[in-house]
Amino acid sequence: MSWLLLWSCASEPPRYELTGTVTEVRDHELVIAHDDIEGFMPAMTMPFRVEDGALMAGVDPGDVVSATLVVGDPGTHLVRVEVTKEHERPPDLKPGQEVPVGAIFPRTPLRVPTGPSLTLGEGQNVRALLTFVYTRCPIPEYCPATVAKLAALQEVMPEHARLIAVTMDPGYDSPGVLKAYAKEHGAIPGRWDFGLVPDEVLVGVAEKAGLRVDGKGLGITHDLLFVVLDEQGRVLARYRDTAWDIGEVAKLLAAPG
Repeated sequence: MSWLLLWSCASEPPRYELTGTVTEVRDHELVIAHDDIEGFMPAMTMPFRVEDGALMAGVDPGDVVSATLVVGDPGTHLVRVEVTKEHERPPDLKPGQEVPVGAIFPRTPLRVPTGPSLTLGEGQNVRALLTFVYTRCPIPEYCPATVAKLAALQEVMPEHARLIAVTMDPGYDSPGVLKAYAKEHGAIPGRWDFGLVPDEVLVGVAEKAGLRVDGKGLGITHDLLFVVLDEQGRVLARYRDTAWDIGEVAKLLAAPG
């Protein structure tokens, strides 16, 4: 009996307590600018699934909350949400303007620790898939899923194309950290690279790509985002989850003709 009890306890998904400020309320999701989650992940702004909609009743942007995060089947989600302070800052902050499909992305120089610097946007001269990561993000549905998808795409995409993952955590993700992370995940330099942009332009780059930023310095929302750019830096497609088809994106990355 004791062995069965131990097995049952060991099979329970891990739980973590978090605190932070709600920046956006979505359908069955709360976007929270959270503090460090002890023993799990650093502070960042990201969406958290809330399966029980009743937990979101009365929760508004700007509220400070405490919550319990469960990591595991049926996916990472919150099972407790408590408002500890209402409307710490105005709830009417508006996101920046993303570059629409068909328009040209602004010229953006990137520092690439694994090779020569790269310029995305106008006149980039190569087809590329742009995304954003935290190397310290442990939530399975986010950066680990992103990295796994890029690894699979790297195997089948055209030789001339590039995958670019820009860090949203440049204070921690130094060139050395990014270089080690790239090696750990099998990224081939010049084919799949991890990039850095200066802190002062990161917010603008994220907004133009399609990520939400709640006020300068208040945090880029760690949503899933993939932007396909052609040789001129024109936005060909934008995906907001990891359900995109690898073959479809590989075809978009192929040069015309």
